[in-house]
Amino acid sequence: MRTAAVTLFLAAAALPALAQDAHLLQQRASFAYREMQQAERDAERADAQAKENAAAANQLRKQLEEADKQTVDARKRADDARARAAQARTRWQAASDALEQVQPRPAAKP
Repeated sequence: MRTAAVTLFLAAAALPALAQDAHLLQQRASFAYREMQQAERDAERADAQAKENAAAANQLRKQLEEADKQTVDARKRADDARARAAQARTRWQAASDALEQVQPRPAAKP
């Protein structure tokens, strides 16, 4: 009987400690769950931001491609204009030379 009383006494003394441990474990589990939920929300926001950034980068790439194309076109137009100017200069020079042969320059005044 004495052994049963000691066992009962020890069990009664251990119950509050077990209840306190269970309460601490419950608090830790609850805290960990809230942390997990927050981390999942953070990951979802980061994924959304990454998608937005990728879309913006693609848009900028398209704009850069268009600007490069416009640059190439402008350089071609500039080269074409220089070629036309050179041809026009050659025609002008030929016409000026022909005019000089027909109509000599007036003599310089003393």
